[in-house]
Amino acid sequence: MKAWLFRRAMASERKRAGLAVQRRQLSFGSLAYLDSGAAAESGKRREVLLLLHGACADHSSWLRFARALGPQRRLLVPDLPGHGESVSSLDIADMADMDLGIAAQAERLIEWLGTLGVSRLHLVGNSMGGALALRLAQQRPQWVQSLILIDAAGAESRPSELRAHVERGHKHPMIEVDSLADYRAMLDWGMAKKPWLPRFIMQILLDQKRQRRSIERRILADLARDQDQRAGLAGIRAPTLILWGGLDRVLHVADADLLAAAIPGSRKHVFAELGHVPMVEAPDLVAAHCREFLRELSS
Repeated sequence: MKAWLFRRAMASERKRAGLAVQRRQLSFGSLAYLDSGAAAESGKRREVLLLLHGACADHSSWLRFARALGPQRRLLVPDLPGHGESVSSLDIADMADMDLGIAAQAERLIEWLGTLGVSRLHLVGNSMGGALALRLAQQRPQWVQSLILIDAAGAESRPSELRAHVERGHKHPMIEVDSLADYRAMLDWGMAKKPWLPRFIMQILLDQKRQRRSIERRILADLARDQDQRAGLAGIRAPTLILWGGLDRVLHVADADLLAAAIPGSRKHVFAELGHVPMVEAPDLVAAHCREFLRELSS
């Protein structure tokens, strides 16, 4: 009964955001994603925004942000391979040899977007999704109309609190999650302003987290090989907005300064009271900044 209520709640969040679940079979397997539709308005196709989640997260990171952003643009929200609905208990074993690093994920996104006929889009990425957006902006610059980086990985300037914690020999609080206390601690690491969650939903999410531990360890190991995107930052020409939580414990806020200095013409804003996932912590506020940035580009 509780699992059914959880599924209904998630379905309701997707519906309120105007997003429908889709799935596409590709050369590497099945990709699940949300799509707000390609319907034309006044005879013109809507601009496309691609929302890319962080490591060990999924499309749910974007639901309330997507609702706050509004229906003016087509939103595509994939569960990246190895994440969310793009992996199940039935096919984890089949993914044993799949590279889950940035370069490989970028190639998969390019294939998927090609099947959708999308070759012009705005990229919005959080954490690992930010590193992936940086990679795509370098690899397919003609596709990228703009870049919005929200606490983006790929440009580390100094060790974060999380990195220092793990390098001192402590267990990884975002991966080694065994109890509700561990799950609450994980939320504390990730967010300064946490949304309220009923206990039964936290228990469901904890159970899912434990089931996915082996693949999440692999994700972090694969990312360690090629997450760094600093070498190509100066070549990015897409208009770029950098948003960061001033209380981010996962990635140091100084990384925002590095990105702003390296990407020509970029602009930066720091939300002083937010953490690593501002679009979850304050979706209306973050969406307002993104809408204004996109409005200025189209004016």
